[in-house]
Amino acid sequence: MFKSLSSKVIAVFISVTVLVVLITSAVFMTLFFNYAYRDKSEALLNCANGIANFISSENTLEEPTLKAKNFPDYATLVSSIVNANLWICKPDGFFIPLKYASWPVSTSQLTKKERDIISQCFEGNQSISTDFSSNFGERTMTVAVPIYEKDSYGADSQRILGVVLVHSPLKYIYETFSASAIFLALTFVVAVIVTVIFAVLLGIHLTKPIKEMCRASTEIANGDFSIRVRTNDKTELQDLAHALNHLAYNLGGTFTRLKNEKDKIANIIENISDGLASYDTNMHLQSYNTALLQLCGQNQLEDPAVTEMIMKVMQTGIKQTVVLNGKDILKFTATRIQNNDITEGVVVIVRDISQSERLEQLRTDFVANVSHEFRTPLTVIKGSAEALIDGAAETEEEKQAYYTRIETETLALERLVRDLLDTSKYKAGKIVMEIKPVDAIDLTADITSKLRPVAEEKGISLEFEPHEMEYVLADYDRLRQMIIILLDNSIKFTPAGGKITVTAEEKDDGYAYLTVKDTGVGIAEEDLPYIFDRFYKADKARGGSETGSGLGLSIAWELAELMKGTILVESEVGKGTAFTAVIPLAPPYEEEEDEE
Repeated sequence: MFKSLSSKVIAVFISVTVLVVLITSAVFMTLFFNYAYRDKSEALLNCANGIANFISSENTLEEPTLKAKNFPDYATLVSSIVNANLWICKPDGFFIPLKYASWPVSTSQLTKKERDIISQCFEGNQSISTDFSSNFGERTMTVAVPIYEKDSYGADSQRILGVVLVHSPLKYIYETFSASAIFLALTFVVAVIVTVIFAVLLGIHLTKPIKEMCRASTEIANGDFSIRVRTNDKTELQDLAHALNHLAYNLGGTFTRLKNEKDKIANIIENISDGLASYDTNMHLQSYNTALLQLCGQNQLEDPAVTEMIMKVMQTGIKQTVVLNGKDILKFTATRIQNNDITEGVVVIVRDISQSERLEQLRTDFVANVSHEFRTPLTVIKGSAEALIDGAAETEEEKQAYYTRIETETLALERLVRDLLDTSKYKAGKIVMEIKPVDAIDLTADITSKLRPVAEEKGISLEFEPHEMEYVLADYDRLRQMIIILLDNSIKFTPAGGKITVTAEEKDDGYAYLTVKDTGVGIAEEDLPYIFDRFYKADKARGGSETGSGLGLSIAWELAELMKGTILVESEVGKGTAFTAVIPLAPPYEEEEDEE
C-alpha cells in the first residue's frame, strides 16, 4: 500500500516538475522567436524607409545620375550592414539594376502573390512577409515600403515613385533558435534527472515513518501489544506515532482483562452437558459449548422458530420451548438473562430428544400415510361393489367395467402391502443381498424389451443405448427390481408422444452409471430433496393407484444403498427427468497361472 503511495507521490512530483519546465521552455522559445523576428523586421523597415527617403529626396527615379551613381552604393551598404538584398521597383514594373545585388528584370518574372504585394505597396501599404523566399533558395524576410515624391517644401506628397524591397535571410534566427532549443532540451533532461533523484529521496523520507506505523498496526492487529513506534520526525507524524503507542498500551491491558473473563465463561459453558448458546440483545450469538456443536448446526440455531422464540423471551421474559424435527429432534429452551431488571441477553439450552420423539412421530406418520394410501382404492372398490349391488350396471359391459375397476384397485392394494413389507424389511436390515458380478447390459436390455410394449401402449418411445461396460457388483434380483421401478416411474409420468432413453456406461471412478431419462412432466426443484422419502409425491394433487403409493423410489434408493451405490436425479419441470443408478463395478477377473 505504502509502496504504491510513495510511487504516486514521486510520479506526481516529477509530472508537475516536467510540466512546469515544458511550459516554461515553450513560453521562452515562443517569446525568443517573436522578439528576434520583430527586431529583424524593425531593422529592415528602418533600412527600407531610409532608402525610400533618400530616393524621394532626389525627386525622380529617371534621373541618370541616380541610376548610375547613388544606388550601387546603397545596395552595397544594405548588403554589408543588414546582410540583405535591395530591390527597387519603378511604377512601370521594371527593377533598377544595382551593383553587387541580384534582382529580376520586371515584376512579370515574379509570382502572382509577389506581384500583389508590390501592387499593394504602390497603393501606399507597407508589408512584411516571407513570400519572396523562393527567389533566394532559403527562408527570407522581405520588407516592402513605398517611395513618396517630395513636394517643394520637402514633405511627402501622395504620388508614389516606386517601391523599395529589402530581403534578408532568416537562417541566423533559426540557427539561434535551434541552438537555444538544444540548450533547453539538455537543461530539461538534467532537470528531470535531478527531480527524479530528489523525488525518490523525498518519497523515502515521507513514507518511512508511515511504513513503520503500518507495520506496528499489523502487529497490534495480530495480538502483539508490546510493539512501539519510534520516529525522529518532528511533524504531525510524531504525534501520530505517540497516539499509536498509547493505543497499543491500552489495548494490551484491555485484552488481558477480556481474556480472563472469557476463560471464566468458557469453563462454565464447557462443564454443561447439554448444548448451550448465549445471545445478546441484538440476536448475535455470543458463546456456545462443544456439546452444542455436536447436537445441532448453525442453520438450526438460525431457524425462524428458534429466532422467534428468542425474541419472545427477550420481550416477555417468559421461558419458551421449541422442538425442531431434522436429522435429530432437538428441544430448544430459552431463558432471559437479566441484571438489575436490565435484559442482557438470552441463554438457549439444546437437548436431543430424537429417540422418543422420532419413534412417536414415525408411528403417527406411518398410520396416517398408510390410511391415506388405503383409503383411495378401498373407496373405489366400495363404490363399485355398491353399484353392482344396487343394480346400477344393467348391461354385461357395465358390470365388466366395475369388475375391472375392482380388480385394478385390488392389485394396487396388493402392491401397496408388498411395498410396505419390503420397506419394513429394508429398514430392519432383514434383506439378505447376494452380491456377485452381474451383466448389467444384458439385464437392462432384457427389462427394456419387456417394458417396451407397456410404453408403446401409452404412445411412448422406449430406447436402450448400451456402451461397452464391465460387470457390476450387485444382487441380480434387487438390481432388476430397482431398474424396473425407475422405468415404471418414467412411463407413468411421461405423456403420449414422449421418449424414454436408457443408457448404461462405466466411468473411470470405478462405477457403472445406469440412466433412465425421459421427456415427461419433470420434478420441481423444491421437491427434489424429498422424492426418495416414503409416501412422498411431487404432485400432491395426484393420488390413487395410477400414480403409485410413493414407496417405489424409496425402495429403489434403499436397494442402491444396500448394493454400495446411490441414485442421482436431474430434472426440469416440463422437460423431463433423468434417474441415474450408480453401482460399483466388479473387479477384473484374474486367471490363476498354471504351475510348471
